[in-house]
Amino acid sequence: LGIKGETLVHALEEYGIYISTGAACSSKKTSKSHVLDVMGCSPERIESSVRFSFSILNTMDEVRFCVDKLIEVVKELRSIIRR
Repeated sequence: LGIKGETLVHALEEYGIYISTGAACSSKKTSKSHVLDVMGCSPERIESSVRFSFSILNTMDEVRFCVDKLIEVVKELRSIIRR
């Protein structure tokens, strides 16, 4: 929480990691996720949500790289936001 999903999308793009702020079935919609809303998620949580998609073609090294960069970017963004 505390980092907008769109900010995270752009930060990870720098590393060749492409994620989305919406469901795969609603890629052209810009409204908040009705699924997360029905689940009772707060507006802040919905605004911070992102979607990662992996397939059988991804290697474990790629998944580890993604997780490592996600942790790194979130720490960096949180340090900037808290200033």
